Amino acid sequence: MKKTVLIGAGGHARAVIDFLKNSPEIEIVGLVEKDGAFPRQNVAGFPVICADAKLLDLFRQGISYALITVGSTGDNALRESLYLKTQKIGFTFVNALHPSAIISSEVKLGSGNTFMAGTIVGPGTTVGNNVLVNTGAVIEHDCRLEDHVHIGPGAKIAGGVEIKSGSHIGIGAVVLQNRKIGRNALAAAGAVVIDDVPDRAVVAGVPAKIKKYR
Repeated sequence: MKKTVLIGAGGHARAVIDFLKNSPEIEIVGLVEKDGAFPRQNVAGFPVICADAKLLDLFRQGISYALITVGSTGDNALRESLYLKTQKIGFTFVNALHPSAIISSEVKLGSGNTFMAGTIVGPGTTVGNNVLVNTGAVIEHDCRLEDHVHIGPGAKIAGGVEIKSGSHIGIGAVVLQNRKIGRNALAAAGAVVIDDVPDRAVVAGVPAKIKKYR
């Protein structure tokens, strides 16, 4: 069993615990909350054991596995910074796959990724590190997702799509085949992306148009 600490103690953490607690390979030892903030003593029966500042102490105690369980609603910067901070300490990241997730045997996975209930990932797809594929999202064949990407609930990514690091595909959004989504871009909820999206662009609508840059 991999003794694992979850980084983040909010609603997304509770959703991950709901299936990870039954994993035959991962043992949840507790959760870490942001420095100075302990809104609850436990999450779904698992204790909040320390703040971010104590992660090094936890690692020295022999807890060597971690998973980022902070969600995001368009900006993945916090997930990225927590991943990099935890990685620098020396933690190894586990992949968390809901039992109902369908991940092709031909998918190449990095580390620290989470696949929620009902997700589907097709063959030939590459997934980087610290990627969150949320409930019911579909990623078709031969896609490439770089680090720190979040695919929102119910989003549909067609074949051959490339999504650069830090980008967010909102709930129910659709990305047509062979499109490229730039770094730190955002496709808003329900958007239908028919063109490539530049770095840092925010697109929305049907079809999706650039609304601003961030």
